[in-house]
Amino acid sequence: MSQVNVPNYKLYGENKPWSAPEPFHYESIAKRSILHNWEITAHRHDNLLQVLYLARGSAVLTLDTRVETLHAPLVMMIPPMVVHGFHFQPNVEGHVLTLPVHFVNQIFAAAPEAASLLEMPVLIPGKEVDTALFDSLFRRCEQEYRNHHSMRLPLLTATISLLLLLLAKYVERHPNRPAFDRGQRRYYRFNQLIGEHFHEHQPVSFYAGLLGISSTQLNNTCRREAGMSAQQLVHQRLLLEAKRLLVYTGMQITEIAYALGFSDPAYFTRFFKHRTACSPQQFRREQ
Repeated sequence: MSQVNVPNYKLYGENKPWSAPEPFHYESIAKRSILHNWEITAHRHDNLLQVLYLARGSAVLTLDTRVETLHAPLVMMIPPMVVHGFHFQPNVEGHVLTLPVHFVNQIFAAAPEAASLLEMPVLIPGKEVDTALFDSLFRRCEQEYRNHHSMRLPLLTATISLLLLLLAKYVERHPNRPAFDRGQRRYYRFNQLIGEHFHEHQPVSFYAGLLGISSTQLNNTCRREAGMSAQQLVHQRLLLEAKRLLVYTGMQITEIAYALGFSDPAYFTRFFKHRTACSPQQFRREQ
């Protein structure tokens, strides 16, 4: 299936930019699936990784050209750019975590080789799933995501970190997995570099140099895999960080501007307003 013709969503059925200030999204499988008659047609996500836990019921999974029937309990991880779709049995029970690549990279900052283990889809069948453990972890995510208290973000981050580490551990034990093609690996690595350097306001040529390719090649890769230019992807990451700082810190707008590498706070405000249709002050009040 050509990725050019496959819908590219943030969350399924949504094309708007990532709106939540926290660096992840949680929902039950049923919440979105029931809106689409339990049918999630083939699509992909440009820079988002998804972890799903099917607790009860069954589903038919489409993964690129592969079709497979799934039975609970099982855990699956779908990395960015991989075409996937589901037909869920009505009243299925389960959970979905959606995680931006830069957030995953932060979790694996001390062990980047572990992050590379999650570059391909992961499917852990029921006989190899520690049901009690995964039930506990996903229910903790559900509980904390719905609450609002001072420990919410660190508790969620710790729980998600454990989930990802368990997935990486599983893949390490099952090394015979197909590799991404060169363009997909290049795009995945570019997203990692964005997470490391977005606050430096480096030109596209800087990233292209680190990847050992030309700026044109990098832009072509990004447009093919994400439907956006390399610069747009960098700005998208910068905007997300701005939203997080506005909501989760008491920093002044000027302090946030400087923290994000802007030399002129007024330019930061223009940058933010151009991409959100509201000022940083308005966004903070609304959130």
